[in-house]
Amino acid sequence: MPGGTESKISVDDQFPTPIPGIGIAFRRTDLPFGLDFVTTSLSTHEFPRHVHEGYTLGLVRRGCFEYWVRGTVRVCPTGSLILMNPGEVHTGRARAGFGVVSYEVIYPRAELVERLVGRAPPLVRFESVEPDLVRQFRRLSRLAGSRGPAGEEVLASVLEAFVSSLSRCADAGDTRRRQLTRLVQQFLQRNLRARPTLDDLGPRIGLHPAYLRRIFRLETGLSPRSYLVQLRVMRARQLLGKGAPIAEAVSAAGFADQAHLTHAFRRTMGFAPRQFQHELGYR
Repeated sequence: MPGGTESKISVDDQFPTPIPGIGIAFRRTDLPFGLDFVTTSLSTHEFPRHVHEGYTLGLVRRGCFEYWVRGTVRVCPTGSLILMNPGEVHTGRARAGFGVVSYEVIYPRAELVERLVGRAPPLVRFESVEPDLVRQFRRLSRLAGSRGPAGEEVLASVLEAFVSSLSRCADAGDTRRRQLTRLVQQFLQRNLRARPTLDDLGPRIGLHPAYLRRIFRLETGLSPRSYLVQLRVMRARQLLGKGAPIAEAVSAAGFADQAHLTHAFRRTMGFAPRQFQHELGYR
């Protein structure tokens, strides 16, 4: 864990204290396989529509979190789980009247879940208070910062519990629109550093690019271009959160230059990249 973070931690609750004027604070530690364990506190900052490359598995530790996903606002009070599939467009904020919300979260990519569990199916729920799953997630709090085979086994066990309890085994019930949306998402994820357009994808699958754009926006609430920007922001966040130089994050996440990264990063995360690293203790 980098130095300098302890000054932001409340003695009473051991959660990061939102920074005045920004309304958000982060703390991160490492889990096995390079996975981030992130604690976030929100007061006034609201995450706009954005995405994560991996699954979202989180636990609200105090306050009340609410977020929009698939056209519905979900409310997660203290002790409830936050759950989303890879690439799911969503928002996030502290629910009005409940003060600061703090939650812990991991974003395991489908490749890691499949490696550890043997499958990476879609989740069918977006919140849960199932006691066994809450207990399983709390194991990650104790695991954070540890390394070695024992930690890897615990992480695999926790992921297996979530997948077994919350997933479906087949995609037969998916609508054609959702299948096409997932195809576009995968195309964008594979071409993160390029300049992908649906003019490239459409002819390959025999569909007009304009049709794909319309379907994608109806299903996700974002245009393909906006979705791609959010993928890039989250890739940059992962790298910056581990102390990577900003120039490296610009290149690896596919941004044209640092100015483009800074603009997109500040809009989503509340911080400029350099300040984000400063708050995590990097200099």
